[in-house]
Amino acid sequence: MAIAQLIIDRIAPRLFHPGAEMPKAIKDEFTDLPLSRQRKYQLRMERDGRCIICGEPAVGSLTCLKHMVQNR
Repeated sequence: MAIAQLIIDRIAPRLFHPGAEMPKAIKDEFTDLPLSRQRKYQLRMERDGRCIICGEPAVGSLTCLKHMVQNR
């Protein structure tokens, strides 16, 4: 019981205090498409010239050097 009260008293206010900012939602051309969040991530990475797997700068058309070698 004491641990639960500690969490409520000390940790929860830092997580849910009224002044906390919520993360900004991404609004772009992929937002309203009926696709999974993973596919939307891949399309955003491809648009920005980044690896669709890890987000590093792409060497080929879709992947970074590491994933290009791994796929080969």
